[in-house]
Amino acid sequence: SFVTHKLGHLPKFLRRKTFLNHSTRNASQKCIPQFLTSHNLNKTYSRSFLTKDLPPQAMSLTHPHVIPSSQHLGSPYHLLSSFQEYRKKILSLIPENSIAIIPANEKVMMTNDIPYTFRQNSDYFMATGLHEPNGFLVLEKISGEESKEHLFIQQRSEDEERWDGARLGLERARDALGFQGEIRNVESLEGFVMNRFLGGNRVLVQVKNSNQSVQRLIQKMLATNPKARENVLLLDGIMDHAKMHKSDKDIEILRRAASISAHAIKQAIKNTKPGMSEAHIEAILEFESRIKGAQRLAYPPVIASGSNSIVLHYVANNQLLKDGDLLLIDAGCEYYLYPSDISRSWPINGKFTEPQKTLYQAVLNAQKKLIEMCQPGKLSFNELHEASIDLLAQEMLNFGIVNGVSKNDVTKSIRSFYPHMVGHPLGIDIHQNFDNDLKFEPGMVITVEPGLYICARGTDTNDEGVHDRLGVPEEYRGLGIRIEDNIFITKDGYENLTHETPKEIEEIESLMREDKDSYANRFECA
Repeated sequence: SFVTHKLGHLPKFLRRKTFLNHSTRNASQKCIPQFLTSHNLNKTYSRSFLTKDLPPQAMSLTHPHVIPSSQHLGSPYHLLSSFQEYRKKILSLIPENSIAIIPANEKVMMTNDIPYTFRQNSDYFMATGLHEPNGFLVLEKISGEESKEHLFIQQRSEDEERWDGARLGLERARDALGFQGEIRNVESLEGFVMNRFLGGNRVLVQVKNSNQSVQRLIQKMLATNPKARENVLLLDGIMDHAKMHKSDKDIEILRRAASISAHAIKQAIKNTKPGMSEAHIEAILEFESRIKGAQRLAYPPVIASGSNSIVLHYVANNQLLKDGDLLLIDAGCEYYLYPSDISRSWPINGKFTEPQKTLYQAVLNAQKKLIEMCQPGKLSFNELHEASIDLLAQEMLNFGIVNGVSKNDVTKSIRSFYPHMVGHPLGIDIHQNFDNDLKFEPGMVITVEPGLYICARGTDTNDEGVHDRLGVPEEYRGLGIRIEDNIFITKDGYENLTHETPKEIEEIESLMREDKDSYANRFECA
């Protein structure tokens, strides 16, 4: 039998009685879903459950609660046709006599033989719908010929699939992905690319994810023909352009990601209290996001209490929450690869002090005015950033956060209070790129996230000296505020995708007066 002949080499924990009993049950038993019994699994359940018949990712046959039909792939939002359209879009952007190489992400190890949870390269997913590692899509555009598509993926391996799960394999790829081009073994990629390169064609490669196979391939091409260095080009700019304008489907997913994140942040605000840890807030955000359907947090969250809030990308998240301090969070969930990116600040004990309220209101006033400026054709990102500097400087003067100086003095020193850009493009990647001098256009999604950060006393930095020179009162020292929303530029104006997340002072304080949830009393600090 499969059990006695195929599992003898496995560790004891995989050969214990409960595992063997479960793996060898007949398909007529209730442990096998009804939709699998039509695949003749009753005779070879133990083998086929591990390797043969199950697809490598959620599909309509096995996950009808996620994938509604055979015309969907990778998520309930993506149709097979959307991947085909994206490939055509990229082909339209690359130059003649070129091939474009889009790699899947590789499996990356966390420690020894334990991998990090796999997350696909966004561009590879958008062009294929495939969540498998170690593959490549090659798009070929030769003058005078019809454009061609080539998919290089892993062969199936019964032994490896037994441990890591099913692979799609060459035989199943065409029907599963709706892929009409050529499908090859990934091991043949190097020979294929070298043939095109030595034939005088340009090779456009995507390097943003530092795929090691791509790096080795570039080195080999240049070593083979150093004079053809100008024929090895970056693809990243073309991919950024292809993703600049969001489809209706993209916006639908981003809205859902924003809504889930808003719920999670509201729960975090409501349940914050002194004595908890920053790590507890992170746990609430992840738990509430995943309960609502998100696959993960979109990035390591910033959970910064007290003076940690002036560190822009503080992610240690291990300090205790102290009565009287503020908490700044920068977090969001990822929903079918699409993220949200939200920043909020609130008082740990539920009530803003007057200095906290003043600094917060200064940032909020500026942020609300900046969002109103997000209109098609009006401003570019660089112009919006310049407006943010002007607005923050004026608010600081209005509220007495700086004293005895002119507005010009404040704007010249603004980087000591506000060292980052006003925002960034957002899409299937958290930080997308486009020309910061380009006027906003319908279909773009950006973040708007002004902030003010006042150095704590005794930090011995240049910023502390600037804050002294500009007359910053002592009560503002060590306070950091950032407020961030996700803004979709429409043909008539804008839509705030993250509008459900509280940011008015009274909204926040009212939410924190509500009864805490039961789990808020179960947190323990190590």
